[in-house]
Amino acid sequence: MKRVLLSVLVSILWFTWKCESQSCDQWSAAAQCESGSAGACAWLNGACRCASEIELDILFGIDTSGSIQLSGFRIERDFLSKLVTQGIADGARIGFTMFNTQINESRPIDFWDSAELLNYVNGLYWTAGYTNTPELIETALAEFTRSFDPSRQQIFMILTDGNPCLPGDCPLSVCEYAESVKRSGIRTIIVGVGDGLNSQYVSCLLQKDSDFIPVASFTPSDFDQVVGSLSEVLCPINKEMKFTEIKAQKKSDITTGVNGRWSRFVEIYNNGIDFNTNDIQLSGLVTMAHGAGPDTTVTQGQYLVFYDASDPPVFSDTFTHVSPSCHLCDDSQCTLSSCTGSQVSTWSGSCFCTNSVYVACANSQDGVAACNTHVNSVSLSASGSQLAPLNGCSVCEFQDSTKTGWTVAVGDTGNTAIDTVTHGAEGYWITTDDGFSYELVSAGYDNSIGDNWAQSCSVLGTPGAPPSASCSAQCSATSCGAGGSCNAATGLCECDPTTGYYPQCTDPQSCTKCLLVPQSEVCTVYWSKNGTDTFAVYEWSDNNRDGTTEYEITYLSTESGVAEKVTATTQGALSVRVDNYAPSNTTYGGFVRSVLDVCQGTGANEVCNVFYSTATECEVVTSTPTTSPTPAPTSPPTPAPSNPPTPSPTLQCPLYFWNQEDVCERCASTNANCQYGGYRCQCTDSTNDYCCLSAQEGVQYDADRAHKTSDGCKLDVQWEEPRGRNEDDWESDPTPGYLLSEGDHSFQVDFMPDDYPCTMDIFWALVFENVDCSYTSRRRLQSNNSNAGGNGNVACDSSSNDISQAGLAVDVQSGMLTVFGADDVINATVDFTVERLQCADGGKDCYDSLAVYGELIIVNATSRCDPSCYDGRIYPMRIPVWYNYAAALLVVPSSEETLPAWLWWLIGALAIFLAILAILVYKYWWKNKATGAALASKQADLDDAIAEQEMGWAGGLAPNAVGFNPLATGFNPNAPAGAANPNGPPDANPVGKEFVRPLDERPIFKVEYGQKYGNMG
Repeated sequence: MKRVLLSVLVSILWFTWKCESQSCDQWSAAAQCESGSAGACAWLNGACRCASEIELDILFGIDTSGSIQLSGFRIERDFLSKLVTQGIADGARIGFTMFNTQINESRPIDFWDSAELLNYVNGLYWTAGYTNTPELIETALAEFTRSFDPSRQQIFMILTDGNPCLPGDCPLSVCEYAESVKRSGIRTIIVGVGDGLNSQYVSCLLQKDSDFIPVASFTPSDFDQVVGSLSEVLCPINKEMKFTEIKAQKKSDITTGVNGRWSRFVEIYNNGIDFNTNDIQLSGLVTMAHGAGPDTTVTQGQYLVFYDASDPPVFSDTFTHVSPSCHLCDDSQCTLSSCTGSQVSTWSGSCFCTNSVYVACANSQDGVAACNTHVNSVSLSASGSQLAPLNGCSVCEFQDSTKTGWTVAVGDTGNTAIDTVTHGAEGYWITTDDGFSYELVSAGYDNSIGDNWAQSCSVLGTPGAPPSASCSAQCSATSCGAGGSCNAATGLCECDPTTGYYPQCTDPQSCTKCLLVPQSEVCTVYWSKNGTDTFAVYEWSDNNRDGTTEYEITYLSTESGVAEKVTATTQGALSVRVDNYAPSNTTYGGFVRSVLDVCQGTGANEVCNVFYSTATECEVVTSTPTTSPTPAPTSPPTPAPSNPPTPSPTLQCPLYFWNQEDVCERCASTNANCQYGGYRCQCTDSTNDYCCLSAQEGVQYDADRAHKTSDGCKLDVQWEEPRGRNEDDWESDPTPGYLLSEGDHSFQVDFMPDDYPCTMDIFWALVFENVDCSYTSRRRLQSNNSNAGGNGNVACDSSSNDISQAGLAVDVQSGMLTVFGADDVINATVDFTVERLQCADGGKDCYDSLAVYGELIIVNATSRCDPSCYDGRIYPMRIPVWYNYAAALLVVPSSEETLPAWLWWLIGALAIFLAILAILVYKYWWKNKATGAALASKQADLDDAIAEQEMGWAGGLAPNAVGFNPLATGFNPNAPAGAANPNGPPDANPVGKEFVRPLDERPIFKVEYGQKYGNMG
């Protein structure tokens, strides 16, 4: 279907070209030739020939490979003969290179005599071989470099009928040469004959989609039909120009470091015919009516610069110093040697590049008089060259604008613009630092795409000169933007490869911004099964970037015998064929990512990193198998019957859903009251039709699968008070969904059945859909805050999904989870970090009036055990998310919910009760401790008294004094001792002795117990 639509589109484009373009060979009379072609053709030597005065260098790359065949080559040669004799102006320089397996640089780019040119073309011959397009481009780049003339437009015209192809590598891409071709300003035209050439392999070389010109077949009539289309390129008579540098910010809007030469300007490069400035009109950032411009001619290859001459100077002396700077012009006329200084007040020479035209304009705020003062104060060089501006003060006017959100257009008498550029319209756009301009990386790049614009290498820009990539610009603490930081030592932005941002550089020494890696918008995989021949062809859209880009395809393969995820990388090509994809897979198409390899610094300080874009899922299209003859069956011998093997048990296809408390608690029962999430989280049995999506066997993948939208099917996070939703009197206000508060966030993918053992691949994405430019929270409305909407200094486009304009940055917005069974919780978890971007002015309310909304989605999931399983994503597989700058600061990410007021009262009462209980316990402990101490003292006294009674001693004995011992005899121990007295001293010694002999005897017995001892009686 896609190929059919492409064919229809090509036919429509061809019909448009045919109606708008006319070739000189269609007129056979002199009068018709000149009047019917509007001056594009002239009657010369009996034929109507191209009369365009544009100067071209044309190199023809002529395919002589085997697929063209001799008959086809002869028709191709006749077409060339007609083209060079009637379709190209005599002032063109022409060269020829023949290519098949080998390259024949037949003739270099040069001027030709008409007869000699015709004889040469008629003598071309066919050789056969492969289609060596890569080497053709290499030799063409060398030839265009050799013959380069800045005043001439370079055209590379390739006539071919097949994809680039060499032995062992067919087809192959030539996109590795795309950046070199476009940076050189070479316009490539591809004339593709027949249906053997897939434009995906070569379209990366083109500056415009219309530069691929299809020819239906090798017939004279089919070739004649495209002559008119080629006339627009080879015999142009219409204006062709493009904006190549723009500065939209007024000097008065810059608070620090302003230079007098930071005036606003727009630069236009003329890559077509000569034109007069009064024959164009401007609108948008600068306005000028058709016919009102200064009377001067802008020749092919010149720059035309309109600048704001009314923007007040930063010096008090004159208006001289509001003119642009010529310090990067490639000529000797620029005498502004000190132009890069912050105060240039003594200079009196030229400030304009020699080969450019400058027009001084007024602005809508400061008026015409200031502009005239400037023009009159600028001195003229004695050489008479165009070294002073043209006075356009009363005819062109700059409008009020900021650094972002501007639009500028240029046209002629018609309503259709020749060129238009809108900041933020397509692709990812940077925001320049103060004083710097937006500079198209190369004049050969598409200027409608934001990724092709960079910050000027010089703070003064290069108005009137080609982009300068030779200076070493320095980043600042705030210049790198989201996803990176400035390295103060190197002056280069260091962008984190994990965030999806890459360093945008005009030179390895000039990387002053971090920009999102652009992704492909569409990817399609065609699965073809033709008997045993199975393969898959991946095709995807380009990523809207003219610089060198690789693409990485991730898909399921069975190369190792089991289904596994593998990757393949292509050099800029938009199509690839893989022969090892898993043929049993019916749901998982894989995904594509842009890959940028960027090197910063030079020499020993060079650092190279690989940066990846967000993944784009590939939609599956299964091709119908081709019909082949069925061979007649042969009669094999009948084998002996064998016992059938016992079939292995089959596994239930898994179901996938988000399991996170802030979203919906999983319930183990179908009882609605088992948890406040209730049975909404279940998709089994009788509840299968409630909020769940269809997950029955045989249902194919549905890219647009969504939840039911009724209130009952909203997730818990979409209600302020979800806990009572099963109660009859429940009321609650809705919310936008899960708030992406600043910090880390985690979401877990859950599975059914709980014990599923197989490896699963799950593709998830955080998709943002729109931006609300006038967001006001209910709290702000109730507070009557006059500044509730922020300071309003942030440009906002509600149709854009660029989250940075709301002050949001998310490090990872998509990815692939490889989960090794349902119990593998770690690998089933999605983690990302939300960051609040800083306001340009250092404040914190610039984004408060903006909000962004989106969804966290399980995009696709497949089981490696059985890739043919039906689409098992069930409710909830989409989580609505939102972000607001102020709200993201107030709420800390957690899995807890706001507690009701009554619970807070209960917690307070419990705290008071615990405090009283603690006091009582302490008092009881202290009293118990005192009582214990008193009892211990009494016990000690009692023990001493017992010991005294048992030992018979009362206090200590003084010399010559013996107290009464109740264990001795009952005589008075104080009576004088006599001889017969039992108390007398031994040996009848009359001298008293200091001892006493007790009359009591206490025997001690040793008693042994045991089996053989002791008193058993």
